[in-house]
Amino acid sequence: MPVTAQTLSTPLVRKNVVVPAFSALAIQGPVNVTIDTSQTNPSIPALQIFGDPKTVSAVTWKIKNHTLYLDTKWTYRPHRGDRLTIKVNTTPAQLTQIEFNSNGRLVGQGLTGSLSLISRGNGSITLCTNKLDLKSLVTHGENNISLYHINSTDLTIQGENAGKIKIEGNVALHAINLTGNGTLLAHWVNSPYVKINASGKEKIFLAGVTNTLDAHLSEKSQLFAKQLRAENGFVETKNQAHAKVTVKQKLSALAQDNSTIYYSKSVEFLNTFTKNAGLVLSN
Repeated sequence: MPVTAQTLSTPLVRKNVVVPAFSALAIQGPVNVTIDTSQTNPSIPALQIFGDPKTVSAVTWKIKNHTLYLDTKWTYRPHRGDRLTIKVNTTPAQLTQIEFNSNGRLVGQGLTGSLSLISRGNGSITLCTNKLDLKSLVTHGENNISLYHINSTDLTIQGENAGKIKIEGNVALHAINLTGNGTLLAHWVNSPYVKINASGKEKIFLAGVTNTLDAHLSEKSQLFAKQLRAENGFVETKNQAHAKVTVKQKLSALAQDNSTIYYSKSVEFLNTFTKNAGLVLSN
């Protein structure tokens, strides 16, 4: 039974929905979603919908293959001032995958366990986790993604990124495959091997340590990795790409076309190859 709370303007409605058990979340449509892992009262349902009476009734849900699908009716058109919010109550390690295809906001706190995150659309995601093992991040669109207190063991990031991605924590970054005109910031990276493939106008900022950096950049992409202390590295740039790296022992640098590679002067062994107007320079 919906519960109505009177306000000075339009009454707000809270709709409680009891749903079967689920381990994944798929969100579609113009909605704001909050993931709450702090609830310990078993009488509180897993799904709560807040908003004006008309907007609350526009939310649809279903469970399929242990996934909770959240959407809105096709007739729903959001307006300025709408207060539609969906609250999902879970245990900290319950979710193993989140797919967010929306121009709304997704906010979560206290997530643990391991998680795969898929983001599409023009929305924003902010997750303040409790040492969450982020396995993969797939992004398509102008998403703004902020992930805090991550404790990943083998993270892969890929997609067409036109937004801003920020990852903080103990990040065992394995691979980056990104194109677009977005930005990725990740620290503190702590990995035995990091492989990067970047194109478009993508900008990548990394800080931390790795044994081996394997980077391939093309078009107008840029890698800012002076704060990533690598023991060994192979860096290749094409077109108008640029890379700034810090390598201690052995660096192989290949710069083609009008691209540039900047390396630290402290490298012990340097092997360079340039083609056309490519440059390999110390900084």
